[in-house]
Amino acid sequence: MINRLSMRFLQIYESVKHTGLSSLLRQIVYFNRVAIVVEKDLLELEAMKENPAQAPVEIIELRKDLLNNHDLLYPLKNRYFKAVHYLKKGYGGYAIAKGKTIVGDIWFFAPDSSNTALRHPDCQWLGLQCENDQAYTFDMFLNPEERGNNLASFLQTSALRSLHKKGFTRAYGYYWGDNIPALWVHRLVKWKEMKRLKVHRFIFMKHVAGVTVRAEFT
Repeated sequence: MINRLSMRFLQIYESVKHTGLSSLLRQIVYFNRVAIVVEKDLLELEAMKENPAQAPVEIIELRKDLLNNHDLLYPLKNRYFKAVHYLKKGYGGYAIAKGKTIVGDIWFFAPDSSNTALRHPDCQWLGLQCENDQAYTFDMFLNPEERGNNLASFLQTSALRSLHKKGFTRAYGYYWGDNIPALWVHRLVKWKEMKRLKVHRFIFMKHVAGVTVRAEFT
């Protein structure tokens, strides 16, 4: 409970610090915001692009031991707490690292026949039903100082190729229609648009298409 409260506090603090209070409020209170639900056929992935970073970077699959042993370090504490939280819930993740420093990460949920209770809450309001060879990708993040370096599409493509190697054939996700950088990243990776949903949110409650769910701050 303490770690979860710490994570939420740090999320709010670091969000306000880097993007301002008005940006935070736009994330937790909105009406008729458009969520664009997308899918990607992993059998049609293009060849890996060259590493776009000026400094050497590496794509790493995140594991508990890498974080517990401090083999990898998050500059932002709230992302570290989030990573620990996601791994405990059984989600998977990939990070882009410069040396020991994680400069960005992306997460995925995949059905687990041995743990039928494991679900991702987004799938309910997005109307997604992942099969055993499909994954839902979510919460991609790059450190503010790394944005604009073409790392976002590199991270996303690398993660999708890794999922394909694990045997997944299709991935799902969504982005907000008013998030122009996310729109361009998804177009570069050639995601296919499935549908658009109008979403209302007030603090911790989210409503879409007749479904009301508890919302997480991300």
